[in-house]
Formats: sequence, structure tokens, C-alpha cells
Amino acid sequence: MDGAHDFHDFGSKLRQQSVLPRVVDYVRWQAELKQANSAGLQPPLPPDAAPLSINLDLTTACNYRCDHCIDWDILNTGVKHKEDEL
Repeated sequence: MDGAHDFHDFGSKLRQQSVLPRVVDYVRWQAELKQANSAGLQPPLPPDAAPLSINLDLTTACNYRCDHCIDWDILNTGVKHKEDEL
């Protein structure tokens, strides 16, 4: 993989030995949550820890050069953050 793809290799990051058990617990919880919701039952409690991703886009400006996009619905909206808020 080239540099940009290595940086965004989330699959490998989530399969790390230190993280994988929490990912498995989280996926299992998601399946139980879906089943409970469809059956009208009380949702199960979430696991103590789950995968976490934070994306801070300071400008919401984009050149559309990524081969994927997780923020398509908020790009180029003109929303700007004040420095003291950050």
C-alpha cells in the first residue's frame, strides 16, 4: 500500500491484538441491539469500550480527491469553527 492508503487502513487498526476483543464485543452488541429493536425489546447495555473515531474537519472544504468519503453530507457547506471553540 502507498502512504495515503496505509494511513487510512482502518481494518488493520481494528484487528490489532490490543483492540480486536473490544471490536468483537462491539459488533456482537450491535447485532443484539438490532434484534432487540426489531422485537420491541429493551436494548442491551453497550460494552464498556468500543471503537472510537473522531474526525475534526476545521474547514469543511474538500478537493474531492479521496477514494472514499465519510463526510459527503457536510462537505463544502461553508460551516466554519471559531478558533476559541476548538
